[in-house]
Amino acid sequence: MSAREIETIRATVHRLLGGDARIRIFGSRAKVDERGGDIDILIETEQILTDRVSTACRLTSQLQMQLGDQKIDVILIDPATPAQPIHQIARQTGVVL
Repeated sequence: MSAREIETIRATVHRLLGGDARIRIFGSRAKVDERGGDIDILIETEQILTDRVSTACRLTSQLQMQLGDQKIDVILIDPATPAQPIHQIARQTGVVL
């Protein structure tokens, strides 16, 4: 990922969710030697979100407008989110932004 893409993701997430949100890129874009593919993002926040799905959709659409038309998958976790196997995989393999 380019420095511009990383900064765009950070700024967009922090604008919508606050500076305490933790961001990880996982999947093919987290590997230095691989290019292309979709952008997989895990975002963790300590605030309870009233509509997590709507927030994730809003975040995805804003990122697509800023980064161009590419596939972006956002997993958004707040304290009320039930644990899923993909969450642990993303935490273990992801790169913190």
